[in-house]
Amino acid sequence: ITACAFMKGIGPFKGPLLVSTAFLFIGVWAFFIKRFISPFLLRKQIKLSIANRFALGSFFLGCSYAVAAIMNYGVIRVYLESGSQISIFWGLFGTFLAGGIAFHFSAMNEIAFTVAPAELKMLGTAVM
Repeated sequence: ITACAFMKGIGPFKGPLLVSTAFLFIGVWAFFIKRFISPFLLRKQIKLSIANRFALGSFFLGCSYAVAAIMNYGVIRVYLESGSQISIFWGLFGTFLAGGIAFHFSAMNEIAFTVAPAELKMLGTAVM
């Protein structure tokens, strides 16, 4: 969010909107997981366990943080050296990777609705 102050917005795309696009990318990832990745894995007879889905979500989220840290350093460095701003769209790659947390959500759904005992389903749904 700090780097957003040093980024040049384009039209309606300003710094705070960049942060909000993470939710859009979660939806995009969920669509691709349901429409393409899950059928592909099913055809190959590969079943991702809950732990594997959590690991994938954590991997993409970690990559997102790494990209955001590198981008933040670069944005501030460019701004301090030349006083110029970079395009807000440089931040979209890290935000896209953050959408990979959709793997977490699919694992949480499975835990809440299939693994949890009946008396804990309401609590599992509330925690999600």
